Amino acid sequence: MLRSAGKVSNKTAALAGLLSGLLVLTRGNTLLLLPVALWAVWRLSGAPARRLVHVGFFALALTLSLTPFLARNWAVQGTLLPFQGSWSLYMGNNPDADGTPYARQGLDWQRLELTALQQGAATDAAKSQFYRNAAIEFAFDQPAAYARLL
Repeated sequence: MLRSAGKVSNKTAALAGLLSGLLVLTRGNTLLLLPVALWAVWRLSGAPARRLVHVGFFALALTLSLTPFLARNWAVQGTLLPFQGSWSLYMGNNPDADGTPYARQGLDWQRLELTALQQGAATDAAKSQFYRNAAIEFAFDQPAAYARLL
């Protein structure tokens, strides 16, 4: 999109930021593409004085497109990002993990799901914190097992 415009304008940079935000809302792993998009805005902006302005428009539009999502998560579950992110991290990084999404609906799933509740984590925010901390603890306590999973 930026290349076809020939020269980046404030409007083009803001549109790129808005579209990047919408993309991130549909697939969280596309956050990894944001540095590439920022580089493209920077590179194609031309004059050095305009580069910061265009990156600013990109960042502002990106932030505005993500803010309602983040605010709702905070209001509903007390965290900016969804609880499922920490759950997924833990599913792949725990002593029983085998490098595949091994926990399917059933007993394994219920066992993992109950782990946080048994430790007193009743809210989504508390569950998210529990699973994130447990996965990080596993990585530090058993680095060789963690490296094999990677």
